[in-house]
Amino acid sequence: MSAPATPLPRTDLPDFDRFEARLYAVAGKSRRTAQTYATHARLYTDWLTANRAELALLDADRDVIEDYLIDLASRNVAQASRRLAVYALRAFYEHLNRDRPTAVNPAVQVTPPAQPRPTTTDYSSAELDRLLAIPRQRAAEAEQQGDEPRWIRARFDHAVLATFRYTGIRLAELLGLRLDDVDLARRQLQVHGKGSKQRYIPIPQPLATILTDYLSEIRAHCPDTDRLFANPNGMPGTAVYGQLAERAAFDIVHRHATTAGLTGHHHPHRLRHSYATDLLRRGASLEEIRRLLGHSAITTTIRYLHLTDRDLATAIDRAFHTDSPAVDAGRPDNKPAAA
Repeated sequence: MSAPATPLPRTDLPDFDRFEARLYAVAGKSRRTAQTYATHARLYTDWLTANRAELALLDADRDVIEDYLIDLASRNVAQASRRLAVYALRAFYEHLNRDRPTAVNPAVQVTPPAQPRPTTTDYSSAELDRLLAIPRQRAAEAEQQGDEPRWIRARFDHAVLATFRYTGIRLAELLGLRLDDVDLARRQLQVHGKGSKQRYIPIPQPLATILTDYLSEIRAHCPDTDRLFANPNGMPGTAVYGQLAERAAFDIVHRHATTAGLTGHHHPHRLRHSYATDLLRRGASLEEIRRLLGHSAITTTIRYLHLTDRDLATAIDRAFHTDSPAVDAGRPDNKPAAA
C-alpha cells in the first residue's frame, strides 16, 4: 500500500505533513511509524472521498471505519496492514479532535485484526557461526592476495553482522549508531530506539574484540563521518554517503547468509529474532530480554521467541533431572531387587 502523491480533493482535508510531524515530535513515534501512520491516513481519506463523498471526516463512525477495513480485506491487503491501519486511524482522529475534547474517536471503537503469527525463524548458534565465518574467510583471502579494497569490505561486513548478532538491535538502530555510542572500556552500547527512547546494551566480549579491531584497522578507510558504520564503497554526493544505507545492510546479511548455505529468507530482523531466542535458551528471563530488545511491553517480546520441540524436551530433562534412570513401576519387567 502506498499513498498517492496528492490526496483526492476534500474541503475538510487536514495538513498531513503536520500530522506526521506531530506524531514524531509530540507523540514520540519513530520517524518510520509517523510516516506509515500518515500514509494510512491519506489512503483512508481517499477511500472516504471515493466511497462516502458526502460524509465529513469528523462525522465518520465505527461502521464507516469497519467498512474501510472490509474493503481493504476484499483487495487482499494483508492482515498486518489492516491492523496497522486501525492504530493509524486512532492517532489520526486523535489529531483531528485535539480541539474537541469531548468528541468520540471512532477508531478506538474498532477492534484491530488479530496480530498475525510471526513467520520469521531464527538462526541456530551453529548457523550464526557459519554466517560470521564467511566475511572472515573473504577478508583472509583478500589479505593474502593483497586486495585491500576487498579486505576492507569483508572486515566491514563482518563488523556489521557481528553487531546484529551480539546486540539484537533493529536495523534502523544499527544505521543510526554513532562513534560515541560505543564505549568499549565499559563494554556498553548506547542505542537510540523507537520513539526517541534510549537504552544501553552490554557488549559481549566477542563483539568488543571485533569492534576494537574494526575501529583501529578499518574505520579510517571509511568516509570521515560520525557514524559507526559508514559504507566504505559509498559514492560521494549521494544522500547516504558517510553512513550505511538500509538496502546495503540487507545486502550484507543476504549475501553472506546465502554464501554460507543457510536456508530461508535472510534479513537483519532475523538476526534480532535469533538474539532473543539464543538468550532464552541460555537462561535469560523474558524481562531481561524485553529490556535488551527495547520493547515497551513483554507481549511484544514473546512473539520473538521460537522454541523447537528439541528445546522443549531439553527444558523438561533439565527440570526433572535425576542422577539415576527413572523406574516405571507399572512395567511387568521391573522386578523388585533381591533382598
